[in-house]
Amino acid sequence: MAKTRAQQKSETIGRWKRLIEKHKHSGLSVEAFCRNEGFSAATFYNWRRKLETKDVVSVAEVVQVEVPPSRSAIEFQLPNGSLVRVPESVSEQTLRSVLTVVASTPSEEHGAC
Repeated sequence: MAKTRAQQKSETIGRWKRLIEKHKHSGLSVEAFCRNEGFSAATFYNWRRKLETKDVVSVAEVVQVEVPPSRSAIEFQLPNGSLVRVPESVSEQTLRSVLTVVASTPSEEHGAC
């Protein structure tokens, strides 16, 4: 049975994590280690950077999320208790505009209306 893309990615990430750990304990320079393992130092540095900066998410870190049934609107409850409802079909630009206005409007707690 063929492996899924997620399985292949997980195996590749695991392989590079093991290689980076092996290098740490090898006592070799990156260049010497990579030459012995058969890949370029640039590839090694690229993977080390990705894994250190969390550019790569391992399959173990992925969680399953249940998507609720489709609604006709997206709702946000503000700290002052107000409810903002926008249509689910709203464009990203419009939603950003609404959220920008809401975020920049002082709350009633601060004396503004």
